[in-house]
Amino acid sequence: MRLLREGVYWSSCPDSELLSSLARKGLSLVVDLTESECAYELPPGVERLRYPIPDYSFVAHEGVYLKVLKPLVKAISEGRIVLVHCRGGIGRSGAVSAMLLVLLDRMPLESAVRAVKAKSGGEWMPAQELAVRWFERVVSMLGVELLEGLLSFLGGQRVFSEVFEDMGALNHLSTVANVSLDILEALQQAYKFEERHYASAYVAGLLHDLGRFVSSSEHHVVGAQIAGRFKSQRVDLELVVKAVYHHRRRTDLLGDAELVAMGLRAQVVAAAVRAADAFKDAYWGTGCYKGITRRGDALVVELPAESSGCHVDEGRLSEKSRPLMGLTGLRVEVDYV
Repeated sequence: MRLLREGVYWSSCPDSELLSSLARKGLSLVVDLTESECAYELPPGVERLRYPIPDYSFVAHEGVYLKVLKPLVKAISEGRIVLVHCRGGIGRSGAVSAMLLVLLDRMPLESAVRAVKAKSGGEWMPAQELAVRWFERVVSMLGVELLEGLLSFLGGQRVFSEVFEDMGALNHLSTVANVSLDILEALQQAYKFEERHYASAYVAGLLHDLGRFVSSSEHHVVGAQIAGRFKSQRVDLELVVKAVYHHRRRTDLLGDAELVAMGLRAQVVAAAVRAADAFKDAYWGTGCYKGITRRGDALVVELPAESSGCHVDEGRLSEKSRPLMGLTGLRVEVDYV
C-alpha cells in the first residue's frame, strides 16, 4: 500500500486486515478497478465503487473521469480517506493515481507519472501511458470545464446515457477525439492552431458517432444536428458541426464551400477528425496506438511494436486521410516502434 497524498492510498488487492486497519483511520471509500479479481470483505461503513478495467489495459479517460475521478475528488474534498486498487497495484491503479495528481494538484504529466512510478515500481502498458497523457492534455490545454460540459451534454440526454455503459463505443469516441488532437499537435508548427481549433476538434471527435444511437442510416447527418445543440464559448460550433458531418468518407470535405470559407485551419481540423476515425480503439488489449509525429514530408502514426494482436487497417487509414494529405501535402505512414 502506498500513500499518494494526504488521505489517498493505492494498492494491489487489499486483504480484510488492511481494510480494517485503514477503517480505524477513517477509510470510507474503496475504488475497485479490477474485473472481480480481488476477494475481501468491507468493514462496516466503508463504500465500494467498482469500475472494472481489463488487466494490462485501460479504457477511455473520459469515462474514468466521470465514474472514478469525480467521486474520488468529492470524497477527498469532504475529508474522507480513500483507497484505489487494482490487482497488482501498478498499472490500472497507478494510472488513476497519476490522473488524480493531475486533476487535484494540476501536476504536469511527467511529474505525475514520475511521482507514482517512484512509489509503485513496475511498468505500465501502452494503453495506460496513453490514457494519462491524453487526460493531462485535456485538463491543461482545454480545461476541466469543457470536459464537464461535454459529459453533461451526453449524460443529460437519455438516448446517449448508454454511451457511458458501452465501453467499446466510449473507447472509440475517446480515440477519435484524442487522436484528432495528436494530429493537430503534429501540425502545430505549420498551422499555428488556436485553442478553439483544438477544442473544436476534441468536441467533434467525442460527438462524431452519436448519430448511430439515433439512426443507423445517415448517422453523420443526424450527428451533425446533435452536435449543433452543444453549447460552449470555447469552441467554434459551426466547425464542430462540419467536422462531425464530414467524418464519413462519402462526404465531399474538400468541396464544402462553407467549410472552405472558414479557412484552411478549419479544413485541416475537419480532415483530422476524419483521419482519426480510422482508429477503432486505441486502448484495446495492452494498447494499439502510441502517437503521431511529423517526419519530413510525412505524418507518421506510431504503433506499439509488441501489441496484443491489434493493428490499424492501413487501407482504411489511407482512405480516411486523403483530405488531410490533400490539404497538407504530407503523406500518412505507419511505423511500429
